[in-house]
Amino acid sequence: MLPLSYVVVNVAGIITLGVLNPDGFRSALLLVGLIDLLALAVYVCRGWTLSGIGIVGIFDLLRVPVFLFWKLLIIRFHPKPNTWIRTKRER
Repeated sequence: MLPLSYVVVNVAGIITLGVLNPDGFRSALLLVGLIDLLALAVYVCRGWTLSGIGIVGIFDLLRVPVFLFWKLLIIRFHPKPNTWIRTKRER
């Protein structure tokens, strides 16, 4: 399963495509994106209510856009190595 941050970025991309697309397909993309956004909001709010951490959780959720921006920068400017390097382990 993808991390939730990847899902949020994909939903934002769908909404952006829905807004920028001049075709009749625009309304369908935008509708799907907004439904996905609503489902994400319900999912996150339900998790917050079940966590029991109170108002502190709201302040933590307000930092999510900064985290997503940081994550996109890491993905863009920190390329993954082409080969797998085995980690040395003691036996």
